[in-house]
Amino acid sequence: MSVRMPKKRLPLVAALLGAVALGSCTGHDLSPQGSPSQRDVSRGIITASLERYIESGSDEPYEQFGITGVFVRHASEEGPTADALLGSRVPETDLSLDTCSLPAPVLDGRGADALEGGTAIELLDVGDLSVSIGEMKKPVPTRTFPDLLKVIVGVIYAADETQDIVYRPGETYSVRGTGSDSVAPFEVVLEAPDDMADLKIDGLAPGEQTPFVQRGKSLELTWEPGGYGDEAMITLTWTGMGAPWSLACRARDDGIFVVPAEITAALPDHLTATDESMTVSRVRQVAFRADGISSSAFSFVISTNFPVKF
Repeated sequence: MSVRMPKKRLPLVAALLGAVALGSCTGHDLSPQGSPSQRDVSRGIITASLERYIESGSDEPYEQFGITGVFVRHASEEGPTADALLGSRVPETDLSLDTCSLPAPVLDGRGADALEGGTAIELLDVGDLSVSIGEMKKPVPTRTFPDLLKVIVGVIYAADETQDIVYRPGETYSVRGTGSDSVAPFEVVLEAPDDMADLKIDGLAPGEQTPFVQRGKSLELTWEPGGYGDEAMITLTWTGMGAPWSLACRARDDGIFVVPAEITAALPDHLTATDESMTVSRVRQVAFRADGISSSAFSFVISTNFPVKF
C-alpha cells in the first residue's frame, strides 16, 4: 500500500530507483534442452553500486564499489522466491513519485526451502561480460555460490575494487556482453552519477549524531541535488517482534524530501523495535534490449546506510 503525499506538503523531492524483481521456478520445469516454455520470462539487471556504511563513533565510513550482472529465467508467477534467494541490488520501485509505503514485512518468508523438490532457478549465460570506464577495460568474471547450487543453475557476474573496478563520477561506463546460445551480444552505456553529498536528517549529518525518527512527526531529508533527473530512494528498516520490517519513499533528486507525519505515525513504538537503520540512495538507470532476454536495465546506485533511533 502506498500513500500519495499532498504536493503542498512535499517539495518536489528526490526520487527513485528502478528495480528488476528477479524470479524463480518452483514446481515448473524448464524443458530438458533448456528452452523456455510459454510461462517463462527472462530478466536481466546490471548494477554498479557504491555502498557506504556510517557507524556511530567511527571516524571514516566503510565503502565498497562493484558491478554485478544477473540474467535469470523463471516462471512468471515465481518472482518473489528468486528475489528472496538472490536479493535485489536496486531499491524496489513499485511506488509512484513523491509517495511512501506504509510499514510492511520485508519478505513473505519464501526462500530456498520453497524450492525443495522443484526446478532450480536458471541464470542465463551471456558470454563474456566486460566494463569500459574511460580508456580502461576490465572483465566482469563469473562467480558461483556453493550454498545456492542446489536451487540455482548458472552463474552471477561480479567484480569489485579487487579487480580495479572503480567508481568515477561523471565517467561513462560501457558494459558489453559477447552473447551466447541463449542471449545475443549487447552493449549498454551509462554515465556515473555524482556522489550524494551533504546528506542531513532534520538538519543533522548522520556521521555527527544518530538521527531520531519520531512517530507522528514529519522527517526532513536534505542533500546536494544531482541535477540530472535522477531519482532517490529512502528506505527505513528495523526488526520488530523478531521479524524484519521496512517502509520506503520514492522522490525526485532535487535535494529535499519530507516524510509526512501520517507515514511516521505508522511506525512501531521504540520499545518494540531494534536495529533501526536508514538507507538513502541516488539511482540512475537505463533500459536496454538483447535478444533472448524479456527486459533488462543497467542501474547506478549510490547508497548511504546509517543507524537511526525511533
